[in-house]
Order: sequence, then C-alpha cells, then structure tokens
Amino acid sequence: MWLSERWILGLVRHHDDMHKEVRICKPTGLIANDSCEAAGKAVTKAYLVMTDPYTKAFNPNFKYCKPCPPTRTDTNIYSLQADSLDIVIVSPEDNANVGTSFTVTAQVAGPNPIVAVEFYIDGDWKNTKLNEPYTVIFSGVSPGNHEITVKAFDDSGDSVEKSIDVDVSGGLPLINSPPVH
Repeated sequence: MWLSERWILGLVRHHDDMHKEVRICKPTGLIANDSCEAAGKAVTKAYLVMTDPYTKAFNPNFKYCKPCPPTRTDTNIYSLQADSLDIVIVSPEDNANVGTSFTVTAQVAGPNPIVAVEFYIDGDWKNTKLNEPYTVIFSGVSPGNHEITVKAFDDSGDSVEKSIDVDVSGGLPLINSPPVH
C-alpha cells in the first residue's frame, strides 16, 4: 500500500513528541507568566526532547535534551513598555475564585509619569495608590461574583481602566425563606 509523503509528514507533525514549544520569558529563560507576556518579553522557543519507545514505556521521566525546556514559571513582575497609558491586572486572574480577603496587583505604564491608580469593587471606590507597587488588599468581601476595576491616570491628563471578574467563595449561604417543617 502506497502512502503519500504529505500524509506521512502530517502524521509525524501531529504525533511529534520529540519537539516541545514553550513560551519563555527572555530575561530568565523560565516559563513566561502574565507579567512577562504583557511586558512583551516572552517568546516561543522550541526544544528537542528525545526519548525512545522503551525508555518512554519503562522510565517515562527520563528525557534527553540539551537544553531542556524549563519546568518552573517565572515569578518576576516586569514593567510594561508602553507607547500609551496601559494597565495589566497581574493578580488575581480574570474569573478567579478568591476568598473573602484577596490582593489585587496591577502594573501601569505609559510614556508620561503615573500620578494615581484607583481600585474599585462593583463600581465603589476602594483605594488610591500614588506610587508603586500598585497593590491593594480587598478584605471582608461578601461571597458572590464581583467586578474589580483599576483606573490609572498620568500627568498629561490621560486615563485608562481595566476590569476583571472574581468569584468570592466562603461565608454562609443566603437563606431566602425559613425552613419548612
């Protein structure tokens, strides 16, 4: 039976476990985090990871690669390189499940000096930061879905805002009616 070269190459591409592509952070060589991605310092790098079928079956953790792909994620926070005012909410992630107390961290960058960064929950002002780090602790937040908004202002009068949603878990469930006996 004759198989086309195109079909064989397609099959090899779909089942190629010898090459692994990883988004890495250029400054450290570790797996890129959201901060590294937002700062434009992440690249995709391909690694050659060789195993043979015998080794794969009986010693699946053994791999030969030089260099090997990173296994740890970069934990650094990087500054944005912005031509215009921009915000990245570093933590928590959008749609994250958080407790009744949680920390919101934002990165703000722009061509002009930042004069204020405001933090809101469900449209209500929580705090204003005038200097880095732009981090605020939200505590005593009621269970449920909430919108977190961060607004930044620079000295030229420009402003920008970003929002994420968080799901606050914990607390007692709401009882709408008394139990029926």
